[in-house]
Amino acid sequence: MIKKVEKYIEQYHMIEKGDRIVLGVSGGADSISLFFVMLELSEKYNIDIVVVHVNHGIRGEEAKQDEEYVQRLCKERGVEFECVRVNVKELAKQQKLSEEEMGRKVRYEAFAKIAKIYNCNKLAVAHNQNDVSETVLLNLFRGSGLKGLVGIEPVRGNIIRPLLCVERSEIEKYLLERNIEYHNDATNFETNYTRNKIRLKVLPYVESEVNERASEHIAKSAGILSQASSFIDMEACKLYKRCVKEQDGVFEIRLESFETGHIILQREVVRKVLFAIAKKQKDIEMSHVDSVLELIKRGAGKRVDLPYHMEAIHYYNKVVLRKKTLVKKEKLEKEAVIPGSIRIPGTNMELSFELITVEEENRRELEKLYAVKKNDYTKWFDYDKIRNTVLARYRKTGDYFECNSNGNRKKLKDFFIDQKVPAEKRERILLLADGNHIIWAIGFRISEYYKVSSGTRRILKVKVDGGNEHEG
Repeated sequence: MIKKVEKYIEQYHMIEKGDRIVLGVSGGADSISLFFVMLELSEKYNIDIVVVHVNHGIRGEEAKQDEEYVQRLCKERGVEFECVRVNVKELAKQQKLSEEEMGRKVRYEAFAKIAKIYNCNKLAVAHNQNDVSETVLLNLFRGSGLKGLVGIEPVRGNIIRPLLCVERSEIEKYLLERNIEYHNDATNFETNYTRNKIRLKVLPYVESEVNERASEHIAKSAGILSQASSFIDMEACKLYKRCVKEQDGVFEIRLESFETGHIILQREVVRKVLFAIAKKQKDIEMSHVDSVLELIKRGAGKRVDLPYHMEAIHYYNKVVLRKKTLVKKEKLEKEAVIPGSIRIPGTNMELSFELITVEEENRRELEKLYAVKKNDYTKWFDYDKIRNTVLARYRKTGDYFECNSNGNRKKLKDFFIDQKVPAEKRERILLLADGNHIIWAIGFRISEYYKVSSGTRRILKVKVDGGNEHEG
């Protein structure tokens, strides 16, 4: 087995001379065999080993015996030993995770902490070939994509898995031949955990009733899929760079570029975005990726809920993915001060109002000014046509304006749809309103009804400072 493992280490360039390696050792067969294998190879590679044992505080006296056994092994062989004790049950409750998830989390946190103290550059863990097949089946049953069917990678960042090439039976034979003791974790034989159900029930049945080498074949298939996945990932990264834009945790997928990619690459791009927002991969399944792709087909204005409080919204030329915001729409109704000015809460906008009386002697001058003004944020209105108190507010049901000189009305909602204004942005567009009749949708257009004409006697001049908040 040693030669097989050594060949595997060299195949994946796991170890280089002078490495300082943290070794996760629980006391079970896998980690104990890894301990002795690494000891045998330490002289050849000139590596230093630091053993880390994590006591999860779950199995009482058994856990204590495991800790003492691993400590004794290290002491007898002059290997640095560190033990980290945690109460996994209590932490799992606090963080609302399963004990299995919490246990994994605290182990890797402990490994990283000790690695920093001892200036270690790598971490070796004792996953074997059977773990690969269990992981593949677990991910398959959960609806994982291609990444999940790859199983467990031999090298991921600074984590190495030298025993991934050997089966559990080979490990047990290696220990038996050398008369090396190891401890069995009783929780590994309980079917409370999903992985244990696959290990203890599913795989044994498949190997006895379908193919006795099923576990080996699954692991080999995972290796082939890993190569395919690497190629797909490389191509997906190219598409990602072309079509994904991120700002402040909000991701935009620009559809014009996105839709040039093959469906497999599109799926990978969506997965990458979801992982980036959630900052984790667990519970993000292929069905969630497909729901985003289906959203694109359904047309603009649609949205879909996703795990970890994420959402995807389809706008006209893009899909936006992000964490949901719980910001309530601000209620705003500010009366215009004529003449005077008002500030709009929650924005940098200030509206100033001026009333101009049109006299015969100044009419021509005013007409010239009106003809040449080009400022989108300064507007003139026929003040005498306004029937109610002028309010600065956000939109309400029933809002409308007159869209032409014939007096035809258009609902504000329909106007925003025609202008392809995203639904969320509509809620934050400031309006000047005369009841439900919109005088001015600031940054967009005014109602024809209030336009200044030759018969206008009084002009309401409105100027907006900070109005470009509505742009973009």
